[in-house]
Parts: sequence; structure tokens; C-alpha cells
Amino acid sequence: MTLRIAHLGPSVVPVWHQRGGALQRRMVELARAQARMGDHPLLVSPAAPAHDTREGDVKTASIACRLQRPWRDYEFVWRARRTLDRFQPDVVHFHGTPHGAVLMGGEVPSLLTADWFRWRGSGRGLGRRIYSWWLSRFTAVTAVSEYCHGRFTAFWPEVSPVYTVPNGVNLDQFRPDPESGARMRSALGISPSAAVVLYVGRVCEQKGSDTLLSAVPAVRDALRPVQFVVAGPPSQFGQTRPTSLLARMINAGVRYLGAADEGDLAALYNMCDVFVMPTSRAEMFGMAVAEAEACGKPVVCSALGGLLEAASERSALFVRPRDAAALSAGITTLLSDPERRARMGAAGIQHVRRFAWPAVATSFRAVYEEMLADGSSTAVAGRRLAGGR
Repeated sequence: MTLRIAHLGPSVVPVWHQRGGALQRRMVELARAQARMGDHPLLVSPAAPAHDTREGDVKTASIACRLQRPWRDYEFVWRARRTLDRFQPDVVHFHGTPHGAVLMGGEVPSLLTADWFRWRGSGRGLGRRIYSWWLSRFTAVTAVSEYCHGRFTAFWPEVSPVYTVPNGVNLDQFRPDPESGARMRSALGISPSAAVVLYVGRVCEQKGSDTLLSAVPAVRDALRPVQFVVAGPPSQFGQTRPTSLLARMINAGVRYLGAADEGDLAALYNMCDVFVMPTSRAEMFGMAVAEAEACGKPVVCSALGGLLEAASERSALFVRPRDAAALSAGITTLLSDPERRARMGAAGIQHVRRFAWPAVATSFRAVYEEMLADGSSTAVAGRRLAGGR
């Protein structure tokens, strides 16, 4: 059975933005995998002026919005209704849009992929009742990790069915490529003899950027030369205004590259000796960790949330969140032991095979079919599908 699948994502950063985040990458890669499976995906994305495009086998319908957030989030979904009326989807797949099913009217089976379980005002009172009503209008919900699944179902026990389908990794794009890494080092003016520690993601306290900054001096005292490289937007994707935390990192000699271009990401991972993700809280998966592993890089990351699924004990050193001493010790340990780095890198390549996009797309296909099956969607609440643990 061929399906027509509409994907609706964030109302601000377009899905084909070359410096987007994990949500945009998931929409694009999932649509590509679904097209290769013979389905007909449509990406619905914000842009001005509105226009339709095609990237390979994937069509994109762009929606022009006039309002600012938070109202823009509702405007985007409302304006998308006309596009979906023309497309006539079998399934509407929302990404991080908890109000989507209500605004669509519920005529078509709808899925919400949740990267988070709590939204502003959803904790109690009227706000909670509104969000509970919104979430109940989805035919099903998927969480991006077992950790996210557990937090979501604990916070919203009245919402079902909820599945676990992890984020994925493009194993053709992210793979060991020492030559591209060497070219990136040369382009950035980094000595071939320097050890490189890389972080990719938003620069903010939630992601542990302050902990990473505190770990820098101890690593430099133990090993020289070491170059810390950070690639990602200040605070939020789509934001360019520097923050005080970012200024402190730059003043400390951290090489800041800004939000990484999609075409440069794989080379950046291949450039480094160790990848770090010191998230302090609320990490639902950790796509950058999985991408670094796919490039054969050992990881030092927080023993937190979805990072315990995106990485494994064979491919990563897990450290306590907010513990700069433990983070610096983990980085120093790996930089001092090339053989261990090689073993962990090889283990990471094996670990991330479960996150290949064809496997993830197959898991979502199983969810869609359950949604479309008459009377069967509630019988499988909480089932773990292929790709999850």
C-alpha cells in the first residue's frame, strides 16, 4: 500500500535550512527514506514568499506566515490546511507541534512526534487541560527515545497510544572520512598535531556549554596542544545574536564556527579526536552524538536521558551532568589513549546502525499502518518498534 504522508514541522526555521537542527533533519531524512520506499511524502515548511519546490523525490510546500511566535505556530498550521486539502494525505505527521491535530480538524489520521513532553503553560490548571485535549486529538504519538517515551507517558498518562521511534542517522553522509577531516583542519588553520575536541549544538546552559567552558583549562593543563571547537547557534536555531556565555567561550580561546552548514557537518566530525556533549538536562535523544559515532569518533557525554541510548558504554564515556572535573578527566583520558579512541570509534559505528533512516522509516510505516487499521490503534499503546530498545 502506497501512502501519501504530509510532514509539518516548526513554524520558523525551514526544513531545508542548511543550518537547521535535529527536527529539520529528521523531517528531510524521513521523507527521503519514505520516497525510496515508494511512498509520497510532502514537507510543509515556512518560507516567504510561499512556493513549492522539489528536492529529488521529495516535494516541499512552503507557507508564508506574518505573525510572530507564539502566534506564528498556530498561523502556520492553519494556513497549511489549504495545502493539505490539495495534497489529500493518508497521514499527517506533525513534528513538535502539539496543537496540530486540533487545527487540522481531525479528518485525517495524525501523528505527533514528540522531542519533548512539557510545553509552556502545560503543567497545571487550564493550560494542562487544553494541552491534554490537543494531544488526545492525535491518532498516535511517537517519542524519540525510550527515555522520552517514559517522561511523556508519565506526564500525560491519559494520552495513548505512544510508541518509541528514535531519531535517525544518514549513514551515507556520516561515515569515517579522514581526508575530509584533514581538509577541514587545514581550512580552519588547525595544526595536524593538535588534538581537537568538538561540540556541535546550541550554545546554552541546557546543553552544558558552561560546563564545557569550565573543563577547558584542566584539559589544556594536562595536554598540549588542544583545540576546542564549537559549532552551533547561540541559544536557539535561527538565532545569530551573541550571548554572554558565547562571548566567554570565545575569550577563553574556544574556536567558535557559528551554526554549522549541513554540507560541512560530516567533515567537522571527522576532524575531531573526541566529540563531547555535556548536556545538563532535558536531552531526549542526542542526534549529534549518533552522527559523531557514525563517523567513528569516541564520545564523552552526560549520563543523561536519551544520550544513554544514542551512545553505548562501548562507544562513549558517560560523566555526571554539570561536573566539569569529570568532563575534563574523560576528555583527557581519551586524548591520551589513541588505541582506546580507535576501539570506541569502531564500537560507535556498529552501535548507530540501528538508527539508519531506512530502519526508522520502516518503524514509522508500522505506526502509520496501525493508525489506519480500523479499531486497532489503541491495542498497541506503548509498543516498542524496530530501532528502539
